[in-house]
Amino acid sequence: MKTDGEAVKLRVTEALSKDVGRALARLDPQDLEKLEVQIGEIVEVIGKRRTVCKAMPAYKEHRGQSRILMDGLSRDNAGTGLDEFVQVRKVASAPAQRVALAPTTITPTERDLNYIGGLLDGLPVVEGDWIRATLFGSRHADFQVEATTPRGPVMIHPTTVLVVSKARPEEAEKARLLS
Repeated sequence: MKTDGEAVKLRVTEALSKDVGRALARLDPQDLEKLEVQIGEIVEVIGKRRTVCKAMPAYKEHRGQSRILMDGLSRDNAGTGLDEFVQVRKVASAPAQRVALAPTTITPTERDLNYIGGLLDGLPVVEGDWIRATLFGSRHADFQVEATTPRGPVMIHPTTVLVVSKARPEEAEKARLLS
């Protein structure tokens, strides 16, 4: 991944429930300034693995503590856990032209796919990430990002073509547990 600046070392803290599944990284405004990152820009989070998140300011009670608030999915994507340290840096990203997804829980119907596209709008991803779309009711669909065009960090937007493979969810989930 092409990086634009210096990294900051931050301790991982649980995100608030309203941020779950949105690939948000909440940082102290001073850390955002150090990284030269504007609200909504993409940052690379490096644990045992690299992932990308959308930078947002931390809430007042979480400021001044050298922390990054991330949900469980983003922590898994970064290969990190609560109270572990990660490196965070600004990274260049492009609008996604195409994103190939492998379903891991359910194979969505055509009706679900149209809805999922809207749910994923604005989501930053990189190849290998796991993402979740909450469908009608309490149903959700989990996917692994198999490939992106262009390669590297991208942001899903309304004109992004989402290609869902016909992988069997059980096999994909088994592969996730083994990785």
